[in-house]
Amino acid sequence: MKIMLRTLMVGGLLCFSVPVWALVPITLDHTITYTAKGSRSEAQHGHLWVDGEELPKVFTRVSRGQLSYRLHQRQNLWGADGYHPETPAVLPTASSDVMPIIARERGYYLGEKRLKDTPEDWLCVEWGQSQRAFVAPKSIENFIATHKLRPMSNMEMMEHPEPSRLKIR
Repeated sequence: MKIMLRTLMVGGLLCFSVPVWALVPITLDHTITYTAKGSRSEAQHGHLWVDGEELPKVFTRVSRGQLSYRLHQRQNLWGADGYHPETPAVLPTASSDVMPIIARERGYYLGEKRLKDTPEDWLCVEWGQSQRAFVAPKSIENFIATHKLRPMSNMEMMEHPEPSRLKIR
């Protein structure tokens, strides 16, 4: 089996090689499904898909690029639940600090700001009252297990209806 490698520069200082498959863009798709469509009880269910895998509903906010999605939970038979786009998008601020190599190897780092050299396909995720991390798409499952995240209950969503907002950049 032949593995193709590509050399990358990190911060203009460090060179290393990664498999070419690691450079393939990861997709982030949003879909909506409905129940009782067209009736007074119509509900819209928002789903986020990362490279074809549905993102579990454990984060209060997910952002990447210039888009952000907020987790909604219905209190009635009608309305929206799941992930839905935010307008305007709530995006993390950038930092001039360089992302540590260990964070790249682990596939995530905790922090309020997006560090320099964070790969473009990494997701910014928020959970709880004010916790935030930047996570590689391939590391989401491991991140959720490591941090023992679970889907939020209706009660938790009512207690924390709006995570802290950041300045839009």
